[in-house]
Amino acid sequence: LNMGGNLYFASFTLARWFGIAGEKSAPYKKAYTGHSLKAEDAYLHNEAILENAYWVPMKKTDKVKSLIMKYGACGISFYHDELYLNNETGGYYQRLRTIGNHSAAIVGWDDNYSRDNFGGILGLNMKPRNNGAWLVKNSYSEDIGDEGYFWVSYDDRSIYTDDAVFFDFAPV
Repeated sequence: LNMGGNLYFASFTLARWFGIAGEKSAPYKKAYTGHSLKAEDAYLHNEAILENAYWVPMKKTDKVKSLIMKYGACGISFYHDELYLNNETGGYYQRLRTIGNHSAAIVGWDDNYSRDNFGGILGLNMKPRNNGAWLVKNSYSEDIGDEGYFWVSYDDRSIYTDDAVFFDFAPV
C-alpha cells in the first residue's frame, strides 16, 4: 500500500470481484508498515463489491461536478508535494508538474475559492490565474490541511492529465 495508488489498476482488480475489506479486518497501518495480509482477506471479509466504474476526463469539469452530485466522491490523481500547500488556508497549487504521483478523492468544489488562498512553502508568490478549487480528501493524515481536507486549484496542471474515477459499489 505504500507504493502509491493507481485508479485504473484498482478498477481492474475490483472488477474481478475482489471486494473491499473494512479497516478492522485489513488495517492500513499494518499493510503500510510492510506486514502482509492474509490472502483470504481478499475474499472472506468483503463488505462491498464493485458494480460499475466510470472514468471521466477531469477536463470535463461540468460532467465531473454532475457525477459527484449523483454518486459522491471520485478518485483522482495529481502531483502532490507538501511544499505547494498553504497550511493556513488549505490551498494547494502547483503549475510545474503535469503528471500525478498521488491518488485522493474529490468530495466537492467551490467556484469562488479565492486565488489568494494559494501559495505554499515553495510557491509563496505562486498564485493561480483564476478563483475556484476542488475540495479534496487526502489519505495521508488528518494533520494535512483542514483535518485531511484541502483545496486544489482548478488551475493546477497535474489534476487534468488523468481521469476522475467514480466507483459504484453494492453490499456483498
